[in-house]
Amino acid sequence: MKHKQHKRLFICCICAILSFTFTMPYLSYATTQADYDANNRELESLRAQQNEINSDIARLNEQIDTVGNKLSSINDQIEKKQIEAAALKADIDALNVSISNQYSAMKLRIRYMYEHNDEDIIELLLTSKSLSEMLVRTEYVTQISDYDRNMLKQLNNTMLTQKNNKSRLENELSQLALLQSDAQTQISNLDSLLALAKAAYASNADDISKSEALALQYEQKLEEERIAREQAAIDNIGSNSNTVINGSPIEYTPTDLAMLAAIIECEAGNQPYDGLLAVGSVIVNRVNNPRFDNTITGVIYAPYQFSPVASGRFAIVLARGAAPRCVDAAKAVLAGNINTNALYFHAYNSSVDFGGTVIGDHVFY
Repeated sequence: MKHKQHKRLFICCICAILSFTFTMPYLSYATTQADYDANNRELESLRAQQNEINSDIARLNEQIDTVGNKLSSINDQIEKKQIEAAALKADIDALNVSISNQYSAMKLRIRYMYEHNDEDIIELLLTSKSLSEMLVRTEYVTQISDYDRNMLKQLNNTMLTQKNNKSRLENELSQLALLQSDAQTQISNLDSLLALAKAAYASNADDISKSEALALQYEQKLEEERIAREQAAIDNIGSNSNTVINGSPIEYTPTDLAMLAAIIECEAGNQPYDGLLAVGSVIVNRVNNPRFDNTITGVIYAPYQFSPVASGRFAIVLARGAAPRCVDAAKAVLAGNINTNALYFHAYNSSVDFGGTVIGDHVFY
């Protein structure tokens, strides 16, 4: 009963998730910070649901494996019992033949004694040359009769034992068949639940993709605004203002490392390793440049500088932790592996970008 209640509860949960993911309203645009904040909250909720569904899928697969192993064991037992039942049937058939032969032989001996009337038997006994011989002949006749009775009794007892064994085997096979049917039903039910969970996961992943697309739409707008501000700053200060480069390692805290790795993933997570290093180099270059804050935290959180920070995506990546390759790149940059002296970067556009250094999909200047 408890198993059935658990299964019904799980089905209700899956259906609730499916209902939510299939009917969730989507923002048709993301043009303001408020829009994006709402989208980010929805995105965090969807990712939390995705983790729960992932856990449900893992549990279902584990249960399917467990029941599958149980079913395999039951099938092995059934096969062994069937072999045992076949051997027992052969024994019973052989016993039936033995009983039939013994009974036929006994009938022949009885017929012989009746066909040779009592006088013949008496004559056989009286013609004995001695008392001992007569006793031997008398004992012989008795032994034949006792042998027939004992053999039939023994064969019948053996037959009864084997029939009991056969009945026991049939009962065991019947019980195993019920267990087999129950296990097959469990696997079928679990497969159905797994299909529901996978459908919910697919729908959830689609919802996440749509929310991420809205996030990128808003970040694109912020990026365009950032590029315009950076270009204006360069025009005002001069092109030589970004020549400061320091390849010495800088001291950092675990928080500094986590933040640098997170901004690298947000800005260049899909770029080659040199692209990761370049984004990290821009952050460190700014720390070492007197025109910017002299801390990683201050550089990253400076107003209107990094679109993922403004949109909120940076906070999400920072909360869950950056990808390992981004962490490795951040450690390398902090250790002094600076591969560009740029202070700015943005997505490269060949139609408008004629200066700077192109690394991956970005231009650094």
